[in-house]
Amino acid sequence: MADHLLLGLDVGSTTVKAAVLRGSEAVFTDYRRHNADVRGELKQLVTEIAARFPDTTFKTAVTGSGGLNVAQLMGVEFVQEVIASTKAIEKFNPEADVVIELGGEDAKITYLHPVPEQRMNGTCAGGTGAFIDQMASLLQTDATGLNALAAQYSHLYPIASRCGVFAKSDLQPLLNQGAAHTDLAASVFQAVATQTIAGLACGHPIRGNLIFLGGPLHFLPNCAGPTSAPWPTRSIPSRPLRTPSSTSPSAPPCSPKGRNARPTNCWPGSPRKCSSRSSPTGCVRCSPTKPSAPTSSPGMQPRPSHKGRWRPPPVRCSSASTPVPRRSRPS
Repeated sequence: MADHLLLGLDVGSTTVKAAVLRGSEAVFTDYRRHNADVRGELKQLVTEIAARFPDTTFKTAVTGSGGLNVAQLMGVEFVQEVIASTKAIEKFNPEADVVIELGGEDAKITYLHPVPEQRMNGTCAGGTGAFIDQMASLLQTDATGLNALAAQYSHLYPIASRCGVFAKSDLQPLLNQGAAHTDLAASVFQAVATQTIAGLACGHPIRGNLIFLGGPLHFLPNCAGPTSAPWPTRSIPSRPLRTPSSTSPSAPPCSPKGRNARPTNCWPGSPRKCSSRSSPTGCVRCSPTKPSAPTSSPGMQPRPSHKGRWRPPPVRCSSASTPVPRRSRPS
């Protein structure tokens, strides 16, 4: 009698996966990169499974971002990847509250409790497996070598995580300055974590039991976080604030009315030769010299403007003034 097994195929953006189950027991699993040759690599994988389990009938289902066309060609059932992973978590890990999955070119976060909510970064490969591959090639290694380097870091550098182009522009100057590859590898993983929290969660708190899915988080343990010590945090030194008590002894005294009050050496009607910025004492510096009174005719007083500046008095003509004689045209 032929044996009946369950076959699950996951066709992703960069890898293909296969799992053969006998009941709830996994009897075969495989994970490999297809290098953009999805059909060729999948054909080789299915051939190996058929050779390992001869005379076997498989109940097959396909999932993944590139699995829809494969399922139509094979004539089998297609299950959307988010639904498939959520059902698997609810069956094998019902206590999970948040699921974070990093794929080859997308990232997803799923909140299961109290209300199911799913967010996906499918427009850009920042903070995904392709992002890690690009940074690893810049450090002249692969993803596995990047993980080994990150285990020996001592310092972290800020690296942009939303785009691989911006990350390379941050990483290349550090390489030129001689930064250690171990620190740069850990900084790349820190950028991935920052993108996951800032780009996917968008401020939504990540609490409770957390489940990690995806190749980068499974095969690169230091991407999920170092096991020996937590990530270090950079402390920003505090700067002393300037206060009136920290002024020099030679500073002029201040008016007790407050910072914006007129100092004691300013008086109404004085020329406002004051700087726009406050002095170190917090007072406005004014000229102590009293101006000379402008010349005016009797009975005419100068008037100050609303800004405290002197304006010349208006010209007023008297009705008793003698008219100026007109010059006659020469004959």
